Amino acid sequence: MTSDQPQHPADTESALPAYPRPSPAPGDEGPALLGPPRSASAETDGPAVAAMVLGLLCCLGPVGIVLGTVALARIARTGRRGKGMAITGIVAGTLWSVAVVAGALLSPVDDPPPRPTGPAPTGPSQAVPAPTGPAPVAVRHP
Repeated sequence: MTSDQPQHPADTESALPAYPRPSPAPGDEGPALLGPPRSASAETDGPAVAAMVLGLLCCLGPVGIVLGTVALARIARTGRRGKGMAITGIVAGTLWSVAVVAGALLSPVDDPPPRPTGPAPTGPSQAVPAPTGPAPVAVRHP
């Protein structure tokens, strides 16, 4: 290498052209670190988030269905984000509800054991016969 070639791009004086920094707009406290300010339409609808979370939980599927339906109506009216979350809550809540109902209908029920339906068994009985006559009286001796 020759000594007149730069070793690093930062060593050159013309690596990047210098541009002036833009002046902040009136009322702006400084540069936006997280992007431009959000408008009301850029916010995610709260019931849509709740519908998705509750729709994914097993026992709260119907709540997810209701919140998802409410969220879809609000999103159509306000233009907020969250339509996919609301639909996810409705679909997941419906699937969980169908699974719970199907499981309840298809699960075995505790039925009492079946009674024998043939002739009575012959031979000595294992059952103890019930006593007949007056009840025994306890006698106390002095």
